[in-house]
Amino acid sequence: MSVIRVRFDDVLVYSEPMKDREFQKFRKHHQWCLDMPETFYPTAAILCSEIQAFPEAVEYVRTELDAGRLYIDLHGWEHIDYTKLSQKEIEEHLDKSFEYLLKEFNCLPVRWATPWGANSESIQLACRKYGLTWEGVTDPVVDQGPASAKVHETQTVECLRGKVIMVHWFERGLKLYRIVQTAKYGTWDEAAADQPELFKDSK
Repeated sequence: MSVIRVRFDDVLVYSEPMKDREFQKFRKHHQWCLDMPETFYPTAAILCSEIQAFPEAVEYVRTELDAGRLYIDLHGWEHIDYTKLSQKEIEEHLDKSFEYLLKEFNCLPVRWATPWGANSESIQLACRKYGLTWEGVTDPVVDQGPASAKVHETQTVECLRGKVIMVHWFERGLKLYRIVQTAKYGTWDEAAADQPELFKDSK
């Protein structure tokens, strides 16, 4: 049975005073996924220039990666529109990203989830050269809002199997929580009946 991949985007894009708050949100959301490991496959789309400035996040990702509880995608070296860069500049960013990820996490990504799902011939060429699969923000990628609405409509998480739920690190994550709870209880209505406050105004 196929799993549901949860892709956490935009790692710590905020300024220093807010980084800890956003990191704590991510850690909480990631732990939700770990409650149902047979259903959810969590990946962190790493923004390399940002995460390296926050050692606590680096250590957490490394620990969870080593334990097989988290997997890595690449978001980019910086949070920029990569369609604006030359081929040479794109490859320079990928070189720096690969070097950093190999050094810190002893692994390399297989997917590049570009910021805003940007795509171009140069990006695709770089993906082929670096052995990456490009991933955007449309099917099979579904934002947590529409994903939650679909689960509410169909009552189970089966409609999301084989797809990717995109969650930004800075988001509250309530819709993701409802999806996870539906997987736990079996149906949306059963989860809502047991936790009415968390499912209030969920339609």
